[in-house]
Amino acid sequence: LAREAAAAADAAAAAQAAANSRGARITDSAVTVTDMKDCANMAAAAAAAAASRLMHAEAQACSLARGNTKSVTVNRKAWSMEEDATIRACVQRMGMRWRLIAPHLPGRSDDSVRNRWKRLREEDEEAEAAAAGRPRVERPPPAPPTSTRRTSGGQGA
Repeated sequence: LAREAAAAADAAAAAQAAANSRGARITDSAVTVTDMKDCANMAAAAAAAAASRLMHAEAQACSLARGNTKSVTVNRKAWSMEEDATIRACVQRMGMRWRLIAPHLPGRSDDSVRNRWKRLREEDEEAEAAAAGRPRVERPPPAPPTSTRRTSGGQGA
């Protein structure tokens, strides 16, 4: 965090120097910039990049300080039968509280657990329909959103 703050301060100082100097020659490593406009643009870009890094570092630090221990690694492997059984048991015991269920499945996020639960329900419905001899019912696609904006109907002067 301190390194990012120092980079932001350096970029801001370069931007200030560019704004105060007229036609000054600024040398940064092997790049020489003589045009004040180019110098200001480079300094502004550096300041923006440093500020972005600082904001992300600060957000991550705050998240960790609050105790948010979400795993940064996402488990993209196929779901196992044990994981499916765990999801079913946890939903039966806790309800659909995905943030409480996800810690029981290491490497799986609450969103991925919720999506897997929806898929399991669909598969169960299809299996029940097949066992009862009913044809599979296709769900209609969602209706397109309707506009609530009024159009002028020619009323007026």
